[in-house]
Amino acid sequence: MLAPVRTFLVIAYGLSFGIAATISFTGGEESPYAGLIFLAMFVPTLAALLGRAIHRDGQPGERWKAFSIKHGALGLIATPLVWGLCSCVGLLSFGPGLEWAAWLGPGADGLIHPPAAFGGDPFPVEELSSKLFTKLVILLLPLVVLTLGEEYGWRSFLQRRLEAQVGPRRAILWTAVLWACFHLGFFLADT
Repeated sequence: MLAPVRTFLVIAYGLSFGIAATISFTGGEESPYAGLIFLAMFVPTLAALLGRAIHRDGQPGERWKAFSIKHGALGLIATPLVWGLCSCVGLLSFGPGLEWAAWLGPGADGLIHPPAAFGGDPFPVEELSSKLFTKLVILLLPLVVLTLGEEYGWRSFLQRRLEAQVGPRRAILWTAVLWACFHLGFFLADT
């Protein structure tokens, strides 16, 4: 039962740190390979599928049968809502001290004057919430889809196998620690 887990971890960490090193050693955020960071979000799923294939571990897609549409929809809706709420709390808490937040207030002409990165064209204050919501959805929707590339590997593959060995609480803790360490290479590589 642990052989597929070991294979999963070797493949997941190997590819993750390999992608992070490639980006880091070729210019970091300016690297021509910086886009590989999005590919890294599918590494856990790839590692799980390879681990299953190598060790003939279970039937393909067996955990998808247990997938709940209700919980999937909740996850897809809750993630952007929580992120948006945290962004609003952060903006309200630290907004006046953030240099980029000054444009969120109306100018002398009563219009919002966003920087060029946010469109640059002045608009009425009444449109601010709808424009910010639209930007939030456009930015978060791809991120939510990319996150699904990690979920199968970490929660459906790894956590279920750990639960069988150490019980649910320890499995959750181990999965969280291993998941955090998986991202460590990207933090160290400043990507």
